[in-house]
Amino acid sequence: MDPTDKKDIYLIARKDGKYGLVKNKDIVIDFDNQDIIYDNKTQLLKIEKNSKFGAYEVSGKQILERRYSELNFEGIYIHAKVNEEDLYFDRQGNQVDNFKYALVNDTRNNNYFITVNQSGLYGVINKDKKVIIENMYNYLEYTYDNYFIAYNNENKLGVVDEKGNEIVGFKYDVLCKLENSNILQGKILNQNVVDLYSNQMEKIDTSENLIIVENENYVQVYNGKISKYFDKDGNKLLSKEILTDKSLYAKEKDGKYGFCDKNGNIKVECIYEGVTEFNKYGFAGIKQDGKWGIINENAEIIKEPIYVINNTDTIPDFIGEYYKVEYEYGQVYFTDAVVE
Repeated sequence: MDPTDKKDIYLIARKDGKYGLVKNKDIVIDFDNQDIIYDNKTQLLKIEKNSKFGAYEVSGKQILERRYSELNFEGIYIHAKVNEEDLYFDRQGNQVDNFKYALVNDTRNNNYFITVNQSGLYGVINKDKKVIIENMYNYLEYTYDNYFIAYNNENKLGVVDEKGNEIVGFKYDVLCKLENSNILQGKILNQNVVDLYSNQMEKIDTSENLIIVENENYVQVYNGKISKYFDKDGNKLLSKEILTDKSLYAKEKDGKYGFCDKNGNIKVECIYEGVTEFNKYGFAGIKQDGKWGIINENAEIIKEPIYVINNTDTIPDFIGEYYKVEYEYGQVYFTDAVVE
């Protein structure tokens, strides 16, 4: 029941159609309740008896007696109703007078709680209930560390810190954290631009039509010309650190692309518009005049650039003289068809 308690076992149990709480073999809360629900965030119990609700600690201590028609845990507060009157209490059961929020939400950081005032504007309070970001945003979302994604009254997204300082400018139409990393992705839709920010809110990449592939330990970013690699915090990685079983790696020089070995020695001259890394089959793509060809790890051209690949959602991939095509419903096949 209590995630910090490693010795005791708590069970919400049912007996003769009634619910109670048992600690090890001892009854902590009697079996005379219609329902008991444990709230993991507050580590409190919502208990119903005779269609009335109360709040208890897992020790059995009563926080709020069972007399409320509704009861919910909201952030650091308990929201209850009696005779249609909204009442608010702290987690110790003390009533909060002149409560000014319509909603208080937890975040993944126990120091911060996102508030929504009666006008629907978002702000942040800390665990001591002190306002640290005023209710002035149309939306706020906690990201990590002390940063929040904010949506201002000009319908643009940016990032503020716990003091309300603007860290990333309000210019994005889309701004979100990559699912399994601490990298932020910002998009300006009418410019088709994508910016990436590290966990320190430093811009680490900017390009059009980025393809982002999240792997277990790193993030691959492909801009139609070359792949870049970052760890989960946005620190740049070298391709040879990721593709340790390869002998050649994509290389950029003076705005053109080719391949080099692990020591940086150029093995395929940087003359192409774009390249891919070598895949598990030992083939890579070379792009010239908008068309793709294929090269192997011996630096031998298997196919001169003749293929037009219009799929911009995935990184081009090749086997021998064939290129990958993704058809409807996720169907994948390889072909050597030449399409002008």
